[in-house]
Amino acid sequence: MPLWRRPLAVDAVHGEDRHLPRNDASALANVRAKRPKIRDDVRGNVLKAIEGGMSCREAATHCGVSLASAIRFAKQAGLTDSRAKAKANFRDKVVKAVEKGMTCREAAARYGVGHSTAMKWAADAGIRRNHQPPNKISDKIRAKVIKAVESGMTCRQAAAHCGVSLASAIRFAKESGLTDKRAKAQKSLRDKVLKAVEKGMPCRDAAARFGVSPTAAAKWAVKAGLRPAPASLARIGDDVREKVIQAVESGMSCRQAGPHYGVSLASAIRWTKHLRA
Repeated sequence: MPLWRRPLAVDAVHGEDRHLPRNDASALANVRAKRPKIRDDVRGNVLKAIEGGMSCREAATHCGVSLASAIRFAKQAGLTDSRAKAKANFRDKVVKAVEKGMTCREAAARYGVGHSTAMKWAADAGIRRNHQPPNKISDKIRAKVIKAVESGMTCRQAAAHCGVSLASAIRFAKESGLTDKRAKAQKSLRDKVLKAVEKGMPCRDAAARFGVSPTAAAKWAVKAGLRPAPASLARIGDDVREKVIQAVESGMSCRQAGPHYGVSLASAIRWTKHLRA
């Protein structure tokens, strides 16, 4: 066989390249046999680190070995790393909840895991699941979700607290005419913007004052049947432009100067481009 077709191998002792026949298994075995073996003291350090609470990845980095070696050492010693212990503890909580009569769907929602994962853990534990139609939730749980949302919880928090899905919590809140804290905050902000526009403030100025985009303020005004002030559609005056430039020259950033004077960030950057040249 020509030399250029034979695979290269590195001599582990002399560090020289030499050609080996492609099917010479004994020569390849000799090369592999000369790889350095991990010392027992290093192996002991890895196991000691894992017993101390490190994960296999952390122990491998700490002791200078590969992750595969650290995992192999841990398995041979019958150890599990901190992540595996946490997962086992988490699985035990889900299985225990299903044993007490909770459905897999409810247990999965309470502990934040997938429904199929909870079902798999219950099946592995040999638990006969309490089947419940996926769309049938008792009135007691529904009332509990509504009460949680009324007390100030978001729909996501109420869903996790009551063991239902986020979609169910949102549906219950909508059917009861409730909105969670985030929706309430957005509605309050919209009301403030509309009130300012009603008093004659341009949409652009109202958006800058309350920290929303001019497009959102104009959209809210149109939906509310308000006529935006003419200044919201007019060309930005030279005096506003000069104020933005002076603010940036004095040390204010474009992102700060734009909302401060009721203009967009793009306009502030365009006007002050010569200052950064």
